[in-house]
Amino acid sequence: MRMALEPNHLGCPSPDHPPVRGGASNRTGKVSQPPSSFGEMLYRLRTTRRFSQASMASLLGLSTSYYSELENSKRLATPSRVTSIASYLELSDDDRQMLVSLAIQDMYSGNPLPPRVSACILTLRSRSNQLPDDVLDRVMSLLQEETM
Repeated sequence: MRMALEPNHLGCPSPDHPPVRGGASNRTGKVSQPPSSFGEMLYRLRTTRRFSQASMASLLGLSTSYYSELENSKRLATPSRVTSIASYLELSDDDRQMLVSLAIQDMYSGNPLPPRVSACILTLRSRSNQLPDDVLDRVMSLLQEETM
């Protein structure tokens, strides 16, 4: 089952569940702001699914303490860890891009990157050993042209 992260699933309270951190909702049940960090999105994904930290960690093949550090932004997620989390949770493409973008943003100390840029960076990083030099040269050339 693929569960898309729609704004009203990210922290909107219900009568028996209080609002989650960073996502105060208004009277319509809409979340006023998207997650601001990888850890916050991980928290929202977990609470939306009503998992404990221990059960989410177990699902992802992580220790509870390691998972807690990821969720509380005390540890940075590696690109391969982000990819495996997105796969295990069967995230939609948009949610996957958001998760990747937030992880990269955390790596670069809060300098927000658009989700498509983050996805590009992750793809380049994961395929860097497979790309021929001429392809990398063309990518660099295109980037330099666009910044002039």
